[in-house]
Formats: sequence, C-alpha cells, structure tokens
Amino acid sequence: MSILYNGSIKYRYQSQGKHNSRKQVHFGDALKEEEEKKKKKKKKKKKKKKKKKKKKKKKKEKKRRRRRKERSRE
Repeated sequence: MSILYNGSIKYRYQSQGKHNSRKQVHFGDALKEEEEKKKKKKKKKKKKKKKKKKKKKKKKEKKRRRRRKERSRE
C-alpha cells in the first residue's frame, strides 16, 4: 500500500483482490478503514486469547479431578 501525496489532498493506492488494478482512495477514508481493520483484528485476538484461557482452565480442572479420584481410591 503506497501513499501518494497529491498537493494538499492525500491519496492512497489500494490494491483490489487478485487483480493488480489499483483504485485511488482518499487518505482520510483509507486511514479510517485501516483503523477499523486493526480494531477488528485486536478484538478477534482478544477473543481467541480468552478461548485459549478457558480451554487451559478446563484442562487443569480435569487433571485436578483425576488426581483427586486416584487419591480417594488409595
């Protein structure tokens, strides 16, 4: 993604899909778009992290239960 300064108006070239055709996007809009993308990515990452934590907690609980069972048998 290259940024092109055209006088006072700032533009950015945005590649579109598979083809190499590039469309000119106003820099302000482009910035806003990029920020939204980053926010979405961060949210997704946070969700993933939360899921991972939950999984780990479940695993630990399972191990704890198993150990408890074995002790009670003895």
